Amino acid sequence: MTTRTAPNPVPDARARQLAETVAADPGAPIRAGVLAPGGYGKTAVLGELAAIYRDAGVRVGGVSEALDPAADPARIALLVDDAHRLDPAALRHIHGVARTGQARLIVAARPWPNSTALRELAGALDGTAALRPFDREQIAAHLAAVGLADRPGLDEFVLAQTGGVPALVDRLARAIAAAGHDDPLEVPAAAITELGPQLDGLATGVLDFLIAADLSGPAPHVELLGDLLGCDPDGVGEVAGAARATGLIDRSGRPVPVVRLAIRTLVPVDRRTAVRARLAEAQRSRGPAWAERVALAGDLDTALRVADQVLAGPDRAGHGETAREAARVAAAALAHRGQLGSSAELFRWSATGLSNAFAAIGLIGTGAPDAAGALLGGSPPDGPPTLLSGAAELMARGVHASVTGRPASALADLVRASSLLEPAEAAVLLPDSPAALAAVVALHAGELAVAESVLQRAVRSGMGGLPFAVRHRLLYAWVSLIRGDLDATRQRLRDAGAARTAGAPLPPRDWLFAVALEVGLARRASDLEALRRVWARAGDAAIRHPVDLFTLLPLGELAIAAARMGEEDRLAGHLATARMLLDALDDPPLWAAGLAWSRLHAAIVAERPALAQEQAAVLARHAGHGRQHTLLAAAARCWLDVLGGTIDPAAIEPVARDLHAAGLRWDAARLAGQAAIRTPDRRAMVALMDCARSLSGAGPVPAPDEPGPARISERERQVARLVLDGLTYREVGDRLYISAKTVEHHVARMRQRLGAANRRDLLAQLRTMLAEPPSP
Repeated sequence: MTTRTAPNPVPDARARQLAETVAADPGAPIRAGVLAPGGYGKTAVLGELAAIYRDAGVRVGGVSEALDPAADPARIALLVDDAHRLDPAALRHIHGVARTGQARLIVAARPWPNSTALRELAGALDGTAALRPFDREQIAAHLAAVGLADRPGLDEFVLAQTGGVPALVDRLARAIAAAGHDDPLEVPAAAITELGPQLDGLATGVLDFLIAADLSGPAPHVELLGDLLGCDPDGVGEVAGAARATGLIDRSGRPVPVVRLAIRTLVPVDRRTAVRARLAEAQRSRGPAWAERVALAGDLDTALRVADQVLAGPDRAGHGETAREAARVAAAALAHRGQLGSSAELFRWSATGLSNAFAAIGLIGTGAPDAAGALLGGSPPDGPPTLLSGAAELMARGVHASVTGRPASALADLVRASSLLEPAEAAVLLPDSPAALAAVVALHAGELAVAESVLQRAVRSGMGGLPFAVRHRLLYAWVSLIRGDLDATRQRLRDAGAARTAGAPLPPRDWLFAVALEVGLARRASDLEALRRVWARAGDAAIRHPVDLFTLLPLGELAIAAARMGEEDRLAGHLATARMLLDALDDPPLWAAGLAWSRLHAAIVAERPALAQEQAAVLARHAGHGRQHTLLAAAARCWLDVLGGTIDPAAIEPVARDLHAAGLRWDAARLAGQAAIRTPDRRAMVALMDCARSLSGAGPVPAPDEPGPARISERERQVARLVLDGLTYREVGDRLYISAKTVEHHVARMRQRLGAANRRDLLAQLRTMLAEPPSP
C-alpha cells in the first residue's frame, strides 16, 4: 500500500490482500466488500485503494458516480463508502452495477443496519474483507509511527484500553504522544474528550445500552434490556446491533475501557443515574429465579445484587419462598466471592435440606464444626432424593470427615459426589463443586492422580456450568504445579483464562488461586523479576479473600513468596487466622500438614531456623496419620539437618526420591540440590548434585565447547543468561543445581576469556553475545 507521511492505522491483513489484488491488475473487474464496525478503518482502506487506482491511471468515483446512470462502470473504479446509510433504491441500483460483470466495485459498510437490499448487494459481491481489531504487533507499529517506539508495556496498555479498535488506538496514541509524559501508561484527558461528539451522536437507546453495559459488567441480559429500553427481544436485538456497529464495545458487549471512561466523564450524571435506577428496578422485579439464571451464565455480581435486593424487600420477614430462593442464590455467589462465613449463614437461614448441607460445608470451612455437626444430624430430607441432594449430602459428609481424621473416607465421599453430578445438567447454582472439593482434599492428601482424574471428568462434563469453568481448570493447573511441571502449569493456567466469562472479572476465590499459581511459577523458575511483577496483585488478592479451610493451598504459596520478597508481615495476620481456624477444628492432620510444609519452606527462605523447627514439629506431630504425612515429616527432618549443616547423603537421597515418587518432583530436586550446595564434603556434593539432576529431569552438564578468544561453553551460556536476568549466584546455583561457588567460578572464567575490564564490561559483552545465535 502507499506510504503516507501522516500515520494511518496499520491495515488489516484482509485489506492488504484486497489491495494486493487490485495492485496486481488495476484494470481487472472486481466486486468486493469491506465490512466492519465504525472506527475499524473502512474509509482508510478505500483511500488506499483509490490511491492505487489513480497511480495506475484509473478514474475513481464514489457514491454519486455509482448512482449515475450515465457512468460507465467499465471505465471507472467505484468505491462506495457507508453503504449501510443508503436507501433501498440506491442499493438496488448498485446491485445492478455489480451484476454487469465489468465493474470495478468495492463497497464498504457497517454490519448494522443490515437491510434486505444491503444483504442482496452483498450476495452479488465475490467476497468481503471483514476487518478485525488490531493485535499487539499492529499497535506497536502504529505507536512507532507516531513517535512512541520503545516504550515498555505501552502496546499492552493501548490494547487493553481500546480493545484494538483502530480509530481508538490512533486517538489514544496521538493523545499520549502529545501529552509527552515520561510514564505514558495513563489515558490523557484529550483522548476522552474527543469521544464526546461520537457519544452525543448516538441514538438514545444505543447510549442507554452502553451505560447499562458499563454498569452491569458483561453485556446486560436481553430481558433486562427489554425492560430498560421498553421493547421486545427483536427491538433489543436492533439496539444491540446498532451498539456493536459503533465500534465502541468489545466482544462481550461491554464498552472498551477508554469508552467507559468517556461515558463516566462526559455523560451527564442524571442520565447515568436514571439508567442505573431503571436497571435496578428491572433486576428486582425479575426476582431470584432470574438471578440464578444470570449466575449460571457467569455473571455472579449481578446475581448477588439482585438477590440482595429481594432479601431487603418485605418477603424477608416471614421467610417467604421468594426470600429463601434469593438467600440460596446470594449464598452461592458469596461463596465464589470468598465470603464463606456469610454464605453459610444465608444457607442456614434458607432452611432446606440442600441448604443445610451447603451451610455445613461453609461452617466447617470457617472453623465452626459443632454448628456444622448439628446441621448434618438435623431434620430429615424435605423433598424427594435427587442427584443434587445426594451429591450435597456426600459433599457435606466428605468435608466433615476431612477434619475428623478420616481422609480416605473424605476423599471417597467427595469423589462419589462428583460422580453423581457428572450426568446432571448445570441447572442449579452451587457454592462449590464436589469435584473442586475432592481435588482440594486430594491435593492436601498427596493423591495427585485422584485430583487430576476428578478434575478432568468435571471439565469434560461441564460440572456446575460457567461459574466453575475457571475453578476446575485452576485446580488442574495446581496439580501440575505441585509436580513441578511448569510448562503444563502455564498451559493449564492459559486454559483457565480462556474459559472465563468474556468481560467479567474473576471472582475473588478464583483470582486468589490464579495469582498464587503465577507466584508459584515465578518462584519455581527462580524468576525474581516475574515474582516482583505479580507480588502486588498477590497481596491484593489475599486481602480481598478471607482465610478459609479451602484456600490454604494458595495461602501457603503466598507465604513462601512473602518470605522471598522480605514482606512476611504482609501475610502475618492471614497466617495467624489460619492457625486459629485449624485450632478451632482440633488441628486436623489433612489440612494442618500442608500449611506447615509451606511455612517450613517460608522459614527456610527467610533463614529463620526457629520457625523452621516449629513447623517441622507440627509435621512430626501428624506423621502417623498417613503416607503423605509420614513423608513430609521425614523431609522436614532432612531440611533441619541441611539448615544445621549436618548433611548425610545416605539419609537425604532416599527421602528426596520418595518425594519424587509421591509427585513432589520440584521439592525433591530442591532438597537434594540445597543439600549439595551446603555440604563441604566434595564427594557428598557430587552425589547429591547427581541426585538433584536426575530428580529434576535435567541431563548431565554439557561438555564445554572448544576454547577460543570469544567462545563460552553451553553451561556458561546458561549461567550468563540467569546472571543477566538479575539472579544472585545462589539463585543461579539453585536453578542449575550447582553451587554458588561454581557459579562464581563460571563468571570469573567468562570474564577472563572475554577480556572484560570489569563486571559492567562483562555484562555488556554477554548481552551482545547472547543476542546472537551460538557459533557453529
